[in-house]
Amino acid sequence: LVKELRDLTQETVHLSILTDGEVLCLMKEESSRTIKMSSYVGKRGPLHCTASGKVLLAHLCEEERKQIIEGKGLVRFTESTIIDERELDKELEEIRIQGFAVDRGEHEEEVNCIAAPVRNHNGEVIAALSLAGPSFRIHAYNPDFSLVQAVISTAQKISERLGYKIPRIERRKIS
Repeated sequence: LVKELRDLTQETVHLSILTDGEVLCLMKEESSRTIKMSSYVGKRGPLHCTASGKVLLAHLCEEERKQIIEGKGLVRFTESTIIDERELDKELEEIRIQGFAVDRGEHEEEVNCIAAPVRNHNGEVIAALSLAGPSFRIHAYNPDFSLVQAVISTAQKISERLGYKIPRIERRKIS
């Protein structure tokens, strides 16, 4: 499914998890395009300024979120990085509602990402699936609806394979 998403979008796709207060890339399918995001399996990143990290952070309980933010801080990587805790909380709430996160060049200049949660059989978010590419192809402030839908749909298919039963109302959103 990860390769299918890469082939469909022609962008780099990552599957990542939360570990030690950071996002960890477990799987990567790289874009075949000349201009692409540089990353590797095993790479760690901050939670507050990556799409995958924000998906994972958004689905933690408030106590865990606060503990990670206090421990790691909200470090600025680019001019777009969210460094205000209230602003981040607002964005995390939006992520929970809309079902996906966006990185608007917050971790790396000119690299934007879209991510969606992957759930286990109990409905718990255990990973994030993301699509990453240059900002001239992935428009983060007004992302291409088809790209968002492709990421969400693929994350839901992976979740279903892990035993997650998607509620009918969510299934209708992506049809």
